[in-house]
Amino acid sequence: MACTPNVGTVSVKRQVATAAVASIATAGMLIVAVRPKTRYAVLTNQRLLLFDMAPSGRPAPPLVAELPRPALTSSRFKSALKATFHISMEGDPKSLKMEFPFPGRHDARQLADALARQ
Repeated sequence: MACTPNVGTVSVKRQVATAAVASIATAGMLIVAVRPKTRYAVLTNQRLLLFDMAPSGRPAPPLVAELPRPALTSSRFKSALKATFHISMEGDPKSLKMEFPFPGRHDARQLADALARQ
């Protein structure tokens, strides 16, 4: 399975700083929103691979992350205009947030279900 979620989170501090700089630079004429980076995610029977997204929309060569599938679990699935869920790895207290825009909501449910513990 392959999909293109927004992976991670953006801190409130970074959102405020970016909005302030854009507002000052354009005299309040431009509003800027910061979102997590879009990654190319590939789920195989053994691992979850995350690649950077090239400007062409294809995966870029350097592998960002390689996570073992048996150690992963999904939780907190939420779907509205955006589908969101978290991926946790055994032994790691932090989770990785996966956010799918409206057109990719179907991919989100498939990925979350594939990673759910049986």
